[in-house]
Amino acid sequence: MVSVSSKKTFSGIVALALGMFSTAGTQAGLISNGDFSQFTSSAPGGGPTQINNTSTGGYASLKDWTVGNTLGSPNTVLNSYAFITQTTGPNAYTFYYPTLQPQAGTIGLWSNPGAAPSGQQYAVTLDGYQGAATLSQTLTGLTAGASYQVTFDWAAVQYTTKTGNFTEQFEVFFGDSSQTTRLESISSQGHSNWISESFTFTADAASETLMFLSLGTPSGVPPVGLLSNVNVVASSVPEPSSMLMLGLGAVCICGIRLRRKQLANAA
Repeated sequence: MVSVSSKKTFSGIVALALGMFSTAGTQAGLISNGDFSQFTSSAPGGGPTQINNTSTGGYASLKDWTVGNTLGSPNTVLNSYAFITQTTGPNAYTFYYPTLQPQAGTIGLWSNPGAAPSGQQYAVTLDGYQGAATLSQTLTGLTAGASYQVTFDWAAVQYTTKTGNFTEQFEVFFGDSSQTTRLESISSQGHSNWISESFTFTADAASETLMFLSLGTPSGVPPVGLLSNVNVVASSVPEPSSMLMLGLGAVCICGIRLRRKQLANAA
């Protein structure tokens, strides 16, 4: 006869196994505003606009993200052209700038890759020439030594203000580590298709800065990188199938021990 204590132990392990399985399939993303849908804009109709880190002076402000460049401070927007744009609809890939040129106006792309593959309504463009624009966000609540998967969609495009063959790619920083996407070589006035990327990084601390750096050549073209659908999840957590096998193994071991105890008591 199985004791009450043994029954409780068995039930507890079963509950733990089920809990491990359910938790494995519900990882929460660690990035905030990864679809770029939360921003302030002074452009007509709230449409696409140039990004600064404040919404003053006609600029847009992108929630939880910081625009920067490799030449100066994050607010030096004239050295790091960045825009928020829709990927579908009448305002798709039209960029409103308040002070980029001698007077405010709009520019567009010679061609574009169409709607974001993930269905995201918005994308961010980062100029790969003027100071090499950056977009960054600080992640918190990480576990040092744990692995994290960074996923995003990107494409290479060119403004209608310039012509010439160009290259474009993104370098992605996670703290002190970085990885680089493949290099896209594009003919004048052309574009690449959307590319879905996935990088795995190891956290060195509980807080790390995720940064996207747009790298393009040659000077003066300029090349532009499109970015959409950014997400970060813990990748060192076992997959649901592994968790299920682990849980079932624990249940089997418990069952064997209980059976042995029953036989010992009956002897």
